[in-house]
Amino acid sequence: MGEVINISLSQLAGHTTTHLYNDQESLIPYTANAPITHNLTTFLSRFKSTSGTGSNFSPRSLVYDLRGGFGALNKYEYHESLPSFDEIPQALRISENKIRKSEYQSNLDAGLIDGSKLTCENTRYWTDYNKLIYNPKSLTTLNNFNYVSDEPVGSHFHFPNLKFATFNIGQKEFNEDDVDSFRNFLEQCDLFNGLQLTTEIDSAWGGYANEMLIYLNDEYFNTSKINIWTYGLMNSSNSATSKISRVKTIVELSKSSSLLFPIDVDYSSGMLSSIFKKDSLWHRSGLPAMFINSIWGVNSQLEGGESMSHVQANLLRGFEDRNIVNEIKIVSEESKNSKSMGIMDVDLTAYYTTGKLPVSKPSESVLNMGVSRDYKTYMSKNYIVGSNKKIEDIASTTTIYQNRSIDNILNIETFPTEILSHGKNTSYCTEFNIHEGLKDNLKASRKIIKNISLTNQPFIDIIEDKGELVEDLSRIIEEYTTGYDPDSEESDDDY
Repeated sequence: MGEVINISLSQLAGHTTTHLYNDQESLIPYTANAPITHNLTTFLSRFKSTSGTGSNFSPRSLVYDLRGGFGALNKYEYHESLPSFDEIPQALRISENKIRKSEYQSNLDAGLIDGSKLTCENTRYWTDYNKLIYNPKSLTTLNNFNYVSDEPVGSHFHFPNLKFATFNIGQKEFNEDDVDSFRNFLEQCDLFNGLQLTTEIDSAWGGYANEMLIYLNDEYFNTSKINIWTYGLMNSSNSATSKISRVKTIVELSKSSSLLFPIDVDYSSGMLSSIFKKDSLWHRSGLPAMFINSIWGVNSQLEGGESMSHVQANLLRGFEDRNIVNEIKIVSEESKNSKSMGIMDVDLTAYYTTGKLPVSKPSESVLNMGVSRDYKTYMSKNYIVGSNKKIEDIASTTTIYQNRSIDNILNIETFPTEILSHGKNTSYCTEFNIHEGLKDNLKASRKIIKNISLTNQPFIDIIEDKGELVEDLSRIIEEYTTGYDPDSEESDDDY
């Protein structure tokens, strides 16, 4: 099925992909008799071990973060001996607040694995629990902005009031030299399957991601049709600036990607336990990781695996401009081993008539992660199920994939299973669908953009050409409209 290069932009994206790569690490056979169920080189690079008697693996990934975002990790520490400064007098040393390596990571370096050491307090950085060693060429720091763990966005190194917050800031920050390493990773691929990028939507990372994709498309893929999937992580900020930047980001990423998955998690879901902490990136990133990991399993499993091209073709069904996946779900059964009874809808009429209560299936809880919810008709519906799950939806627009290791991520000691109501016993499938519901979201967005005054320079700086953005929104709305819609006749010149 070929290799996939992954790009991670931001601290939240780094946490998300760390969950994914820790799951990949669990698939590596460390003994001669260990079963091999997945093509490890789909998402991992293989290289000879230093002993020369075996192979090692590292993520086939480029990771970007702001200054300080890599925590205690020195990008070269596992590849060369670091110099000792013990003999330098203390008075001549430059004082700095060095981040200490987490207890889990220190134990891992010593060959000890103990996930119980991980807490929300000591997993502020994705490097606090990352299990695979990255190629130094994978790691890039954006030095103009600082990562601050207790703030939603980064701050400029020299001008703290300038925040890494909006689409246009990310656009300006992108530098072509930042992706020099991409060529090296691409040349290592025997059969390149596609690119998967994870980024934030509600910060400047969205603009940075878009500029990167435009450059990669022009530089490497200009004459070929390539699969580029973008997972956009949202935080549902309600400020006017954030809303406008979000609209611009979604529209532009939909143009530079072959598929865009905007992920907006509903944290009120009954699938989440009371222990879940939204302000913990370790916790919060686990939810999109569960969804993305279900796709990674389909892309890499040896039995029943499907390439990115095949999944994309089934999803789009010939409508390549209808590429925003607007409904995303994790659907959980009550529990594999739950001893408690769930609440059921009971027909009391049947009880008084027959003297018996009807048997009802346990209710399922749903974790909505898309920008749209259920809709009456679907343009494309897609399920990823485990070994024992059966789906009765047999509509012509439905595709069902089986991922036999879909819940393997819950068995990784670094994954915070306590965030789920049923913990490790959670049994689930995932959905990613396309339907007309997106047009309702975009009509509201179009109205917001139309109402922006041309004299409001901060907003105009974000959206650039107001008329072009309105036209782009109208084009997408039309793609997600079947039949006659009177609102579609609204003039784009009316702004």
